[in-house]
Amino acid sequence: MVLSCLERPIDVFNITEWGVDLDRFLNNLTLHYDIYEWDHYLLRQNQIVFFQKYLPEEKRHSFDNVLWSDYYGGKIGDVTVKEMLNFIPEDKIPKFHEIKATRKRLIAEFNLTSLGYDQWRTKRIPARAFGQSYALTSNSAVLDYRQTTERRFKEMPELLNCVDLQYILSGIANELKEKNPEISFLNIIVHHTLVYCYSNQLGTNSPEGIHQDGMDYIVSALVLERNNISGGKSIVYGSDMKTKIMETVLQSGQGILQPDKNTELWHEVTPIKCKEGVSKGYRSTIGFDITIERPDL
Repeated sequence: MVLSCLERPIDVFNITEWGVDLDRFLNNLTLHYDIYEWDHYLLRQNQIVFFQKYLPEEKRHSFDNVLWSDYYGGKIGDVTVKEMLNFIPEDKIPKFHEIKATRKRLIAEFNLTSLGYDQWRTKRIPARAFGQSYALTSNSAVLDYRQTTERRFKEMPELLNCVDLQYILSGIANELKEKNPEISFLNIIVHHTLVYCYSNQLGTNSPEGIHQDGMDYIVSALVLERNNISGGKSIVYGSDMKTKIMETVLQSGQGILQPDKNTELWHEVTPIKCKEGVSKGYRSTIGFDITIERPDL
């Protein structure tokens, strides 16, 4: 399905249309969920939210954005964290220790070169530090750590660089080239994510809220598995960041391909929560960040 009334349309796709064996692909991934590594950046971001909420006002105002960026980037040691906790009301400290890690990740990077109609040469390259200097959020008054901090994630092991992932990369490339035949090269960064929620804590893959990722094109989410959860609705907004162009709860095999940087489109995914009577759930997705011109490698 293509929402084509826009200057650059949104595609809602299903990877089975690109030749992917969904059961085979999903089974291979679920066997290796234990390989994924916890995203400590998001954990620290949630801890920062706690401190900014519960620190006394005079103490909170004494900390600048450099300190919070250092905290997010893992440059603040445990001693400093303990010192900060000394300023927190005693009855709130248990809330800090209850904050759990909720996202696990892997990353991989590929260059795709067009060899003609429906043909691409795909080369995996070492994943660089992941920066989003062109990222934007709907609230410019709030520090966006994606702009200030280059993040490093565990590289996807080669055993997950399977034929089905190659079908997906080619499918994305073909969709883009169909819209713009001049495209001859793509750099695609692949983000495997597992977002967990607990009975006492929501999980999110969109802590920035309504945002842009600062990439030419994105697959904001290719959903692979929803386990014991509700929520996780994908929403695309217009330029006013209020008008909903589309909203949907993607199911296994479905994804959204859309233009991002310098467009009228903004997006978010709502948090996930556990179904009634369940203590833990998760949402397994893959995101793709796509640059259409050869970067300086």
